[in-house]
Amino acid sequence: MNTTNNREQSEFTRYAENETVGTKMNYNESDMETMRRQMDILRQKLSQQEIVNERLIRQSMSHNMSRINRRHFLQGLLCLILIPYTYLTFVRQLDFSLLFWGYTSLMMLIVLGHILYTNLHLLGNDVLGRNLLVAQQQVTRARRLEYDWLKIGLPLLALWIAFACYEVYRTIPDQDVRLYLCLGLVVGLSAGLILGLYIRQKALRQYQEIIDGIGELTSTNNNGLS
Repeated sequence: MNTTNNREQSEFTRYAENETVGTKMNYNESDMETMRRQMDILRQKLSQQEIVNERLIRQSMSHNMSRINRRHFLQGLLCLILIPYTYLTFVRQLDFSLLFWGYTSLMMLIVLGHILYTNLHLLGNDVLGRNLLVAQQQVTRARRLEYDWLKIGLPLLALWIAFACYEVYRTIPDQDVRLYLCLGLVVGLSAGLILGLYIRQKALRQYQEIIDGIGELTSTNNNGLS
């Protein structure tokens, strides 16, 4: 009788243990499935966030590129307008020499050539749709050309001011008028130079924002591939 009771108790104990283990396994599988679903949801949210961030970065770069192209267009148009304008103003009205007008026109053409050369590979926003590494190299090159322009522009401007003052003293007999006209030229060109430096600094910042944006996109793509 005792033997029978011991056997039944042993079988009951094994049954209870098997039930406990099975219940624990079910709980573990349920927890793992819940964790997998949460990880999938998190991955989807991160992927959507990366897409939104990439779209915002590209919009910012496209906006900066549009402003750079618009500025280059206006500067080039101004150079072309100044060639006949300086002839009518300095040669026809103030009787300056054709040599002075020729130098002024040459300076405008040099500025225009620099603009076209800098903007050679940046016309239109299509540059941002190309290979990102190639686009980064092109924008970096354009920024370096923009930065180095003062090495050419300032000597040209200084020579133009000296030439203009010489023409003033050559063509205008009244000493007071000469002095006021030269001072007006210097003050006006100084104000223009300050404005030009401000526009240049703003353009350099726009170039750098595009370069940084391309760097972020490249880093995101590399992380996605890994």
